[in-house]
Amino acid sequence: MPSLKKSTVFTQVEFDEVINSIIDKKKNYQETALKNETELIAFLRKNKLNPKPSGNNSNSWIAKCPSKGNHFIQVVTTKDEWGCGYCNKKGTITEMKKWLWEIAMKKDQKNLSKMMQELKNGGIQTKETLTW
Repeated sequence: MPSLKKSTVFTQVEFDEVINSIIDKKKNYQETALKNETELIAFLRKNKLNPKPSGNNSNSWIAKCPSKGNHFIQVVTTKDEWGCGYCNKKGTITEMKKWLWEIAMKKDQKNLSKMMQELKNGGIQTKETLTW
């Protein structure tokens, strides 16, 4: 929470009023967003991407990026679209489903390669390969 150190422009009361106004507006946006959950938001939640209202406006959400990177995707519910600037991906629920499928396929390919290598070396050697 910001604090006022010294100002010739604002009093402490005026500063607190501005800050509280901003906080209240953000909470209002978040509450409104939660009341208008869309198909994309439900899909992201189902896939454990933890969507939550950003508080920037009543149609703005953020969620974990499916790439497992340390960043998030942005979601705009007016058109049910999402985007990840870091991964350079964007789209609707259709593109999200495709991206999640691609991620799963890459993981399966990696696991299959590991299994084949272990078999080539004499047998399954790790618990991770057995549980795949």
